Amino acid sequence: MVFTIDLPPDVAAKVSQLAKESGTDDATLVASFAEEAVNKPQETSKIIFDSVSGWPVLTGGKRMTQEEIFDFLHEED
Repeated sequence: MVFTIDLPPDVAAKVSQLAKESGTDDATLVASFAEEAVNKPQETSKIIFDSVSGWPVLTGGKRMTQEEIFDFLHEED
């Protein structure tokens, strides 16, 4: 299947760089990214109860450390 996409210049440059480094061409690299994305199992969220605090916790997404949360809460807009 032939598929044409428009990438922002900086993304296109990065794709070309990664393809060259891995010894492949841009189209093959983008196809491998697309295949990985569509075959990745979709994570579902659920509510569980923390074993220490007993508080409800929503699972899913990215796990964050306390430091990452602190940094996020103290970011300046």
